[in-house]
Amino acid sequence: MAVDAVLQHVRGADLFASLNAGQQAAIASAIQAFHCQPGDLLMQQDEAAPGLLLLASGAAQRHRQAADGSRLAGADLLGGDYCCEEALFHPVPAQESLVVSAQDTWALLLTREALQGLLSQDPSIFAALQRAAGPARQDVALFRGQRRGERILTLRRRHPWSWAYKALLPVTLALLALIAASLAGEVALTLALVGAGLFLPAMWLLYLMAEWHNDYLIITDQRVIRREKTILAFEETLAELPLESVHEVSFDIPKRDTFAHVFGYGTIFIRTAGDSGNMTLPMMTAPEELQTLLIRNRQEFRRRLQEQAQASLDDNMDALMAGEPLSPLPAPPGFTRHDAPGVLSTRFSDPQGNVVYRKHLSVWLGHIFLPLVLLIGSAISLLVQLMPGVVPDFGLAGLLASGIGVTAAVLWLYWSDWDWRNDMLFIGQTTLRIIHRRPMWLQDYNEQFLLTQVDSVTINRSGPLNTLMDRGDLLISLIGDDLGAERNFSKVGRPHRVQDEISGQRAAVLARREESEALRRREEFATWIDAWQTRRQLQERPLTQAGDRP
Repeated sequence: MAVDAVLQHVRGADLFASLNAGQQAAIASAIQAFHCQPGDLLMQQDEAAPGLLLLASGAAQRHRQAADGSRLAGADLLGGDYCCEEALFHPVPAQESLVVSAQDTWALLLTREALQGLLSQDPSIFAALQRAAGPARQDVALFRGQRRGERILTLRRRHPWSWAYKALLPVTLALLALIAASLAGEVALTLALVGAGLFLPAMWLLYLMAEWHNDYLIITDQRVIRREKTILAFEETLAELPLESVHEVSFDIPKRDTFAHVFGYGTIFIRTAGDSGNMTLPMMTAPEELQTLLIRNRQEFRRRLQEQAQASLDDNMDALMAGEPLSPLPAPPGFTRHDAPGVLSTRFSDPQGNVVYRKHLSVWLGHIFLPLVLLIGSAISLLVQLMPGVVPDFGLAGLLASGIGVTAAVLWLYWSDWDWRNDMLFIGQTTLRIIHRRPMWLQDYNEQFLLTQVDSVTINRSGPLNTLMDRGDLLISLIGDDLGAERNFSKVGRPHRVQDEISGQRAAVLARREESEALRRREEFATWIDAWQTRRQLQERPLTQAGDRP
């Protein structure tokens, strides 16, 4: 990887954002770039951390071995993420293992020794990095897809009564079975009734508790996440809503539900600019408290943005008064190299830096299965007929039928393959694009919209086959969309990763927009200062000249 490409990733990492251009260039020259493939081990738990690891592209899986031998999975490390910055300042053991999970992954490594070599030339780099690194953060994310620096405010589940009232039936059946066992005259029948009366209701209760535990609501300082999962139906829904999209939060306690008033649960309604992004959360504990938390969190989020903008403006004014040159506008993030797609690639990047997703490979296999069977059968039939004495001679009609079958199968196979290859989702630097095309111009759907227009991103996955293959449907709601108007990209592989990439890129666009706005204000302020100084000089010049006359 070229030094210029490494420098772009250094500038995009928040750890190096406080360094000046010369310091960032020095850091880039000291970084080592490695081209990795799936399965490569970047870091081993309990061994000395090699230094700061920054992924330029691709992905890596994080996991940790607990003391009891269980394996805890953390959030995937994606392009632009980094870890182990503490190893730049002192030797530390790695708290987790890091394994490459995507094709053509580029990893950038800055070792402590390389950093020490830079400090002899510019000691101020060390202090700047220490301030940027701040306190050590957690190494394993508390939930899948948790962003760097994202803080969880609360994790809520439905009130326990939502499953407890369903437990009345298995408990009743257990009591009836025990009563019947006490009245039975035979020992074998008594044991059978006792066993069935205890085991089956117990399993039923465990299932109800597991169903309740699988559904939860997470509120962080950046977004709202809702997860619903049905075990027996193999269904899962994961919806994500940025805090800036929340317009209204209300709750309702059903008047006719006596238990709602006794136990204090109700329904929370989270509304956005459109109906498609709204969330309805039934039987939530302490709904008024949850409403207050959401509203206060939204206000705090907006206040933080205002404080950051004011702090940026103050820094810009100080820099301007000190005579420092204006900083350039931040460059948009993205891939700095073109990862050419393989024959059956479902994720790659194009020359424009867009991340491109195709549908799951099983969709391709489903498309080509029938034409492939026809092709194999017709080819075998044609070959056999060309071998005299093996089968009865059908003459020219048999050869013609086999030839037509081979030709039709080849055309069908090409049609099916082309159909799969031209269903794509593009995640760009500032835009999203969905393409659905069919051969012979039977369909040409091409829609592109800004990432800032995205209101919410939801994953729907149902059925054991989709769960086993880790594929699902991606529903993208735009600001102002009505219910049912979501953009759908179905049967995509690893949908959680796609959702995280969209939401992460959207957050990066918003952060970059805030930075650009701060720099724009700085330039505007500099223009006003120059105009004011020019006007003042023009006004003072005649007075000065008049005062100098003898």
